[in-house]
Amino acid sequence: MADGWEQKHRDEVKERTWKNYRRHYDDLVEGFGDRPVDSITAAEIDQDLKQAKAQKFSKTVVNTRKVVWTGIL
Repeated sequence: MADGWEQKHRDEVKERTWKNYRRHYDDLVEGFGDRPVDSITAAEIDQDLKQAKAQKFSKTVVNTRKVVWTGIL
């Protein structure tokens, strides 16, 4: 799904930031990793973020997940 994204962004952010991104990145790769990025629809991304909210993740966590999605796309 996100070939090269991890390599590129890991070098661009501080270690603490990467630790926050990593959890979301791994989760997204697990759920969507076998698919090309351009096959993932906006509706699927919206649904993923809605599920994160439904799981009672904080607004900050949901926003971090959105940042990771934005970086992958």
